[in-house]
Amino acid sequence: MFHRLFLTSCPTRCPPTEIAANSGYKWTKEESANHAPYETGVKMFEGDSKDMSAEANSNLNWIDIPVDWEVTGATWKDTNGDIRSYITSYSLHVAHGNPIFDWRLEFRNAQNKKFQFFDRTNDGYKVDCYMLGTHLVNYNSNKPEIKMVRIWL
Repeated sequence: MFHRLFLTSCPTRCPPTEIAANSGYKWTKEESANHAPYETGVKMFEGDSKDMSAEANSNLNWIDIPVDWEVTGATWKDTNGDIRSYITSYSLHVAHGNPIFDWRLEFRNAQNKKFQFFDRTNDGYKVDCYMLGTHLVNYNSNKPEIKMVRIWL
């Protein structure tokens, strides 16, 4: 049976809520830079499980890499340039069948890092990648294309 949590507005930052769906993904509810709800997902039992929690919490240095990720439909696109050593491919498409979120960004990471994806509205969606593999971000946006990726080093 599939259960979905619905977010209500919070007077302060809403804490993430993990959701175990029957899809094989571990979902976490989050709040964007502009305080909009979104969710991230990681496929369970995939790739490297290096524990980077202490590393992510202690390192405040990051880099911003400009990208031009357009809506791809069901197609996966290989990345190029500086982002390639961190993220190898992505797919940005309508989140079909999702009653809450309009867009889904899927990406495959080459390194376990903390990423933040900025759409064309300048809203940002953070994802902590503790395993190599496919990660998902479901979000709402009037301009869903990704223009920049922030990576914590």
